[in-house]
Amino acid sequence: MARETTSAKRVAAEARLLLPTLTAVLRRASPALADQVLARIADNATKPWQRLPALSMALAACARLSAHDIGSCGVHERANRLLWAELSSFAPSLTVVDLVLAELLIIAPEASRSCPPA
Repeated sequence: MARETTSAKRVAAEARLLLPTLTAVLRRASPALADQVLARIADNATKPWQRLPALSMALAACARLSAHDIGSCGVHERANRLLWAELSSFAPSLTVVDLVLAELLIIAPEASRSCPPA
């Protein structure tokens, strides 16, 4: 399984250190994205790999917020780009889904304001 690889174990160990900081940064920039990260942190997580979905969402959210020039996420996106690339090498589908979800959560409020009521 991918979660048992050396790479996955290394990324999971980094997740433990990064998630509190990334979640705090996201909370200031986009509470909806921070909520997505927190929803992926299992209350009863006993295995390091169980933090990988939360890290994937946090890094995707930082990347999309940085692309939209929102908040201070650019610094965190650049600092963790190689880690995110490593995560995407063993969980590509998770990475893609999180990028799309992050983008939708960023543009949804903007899109709803520009759509006339039905």
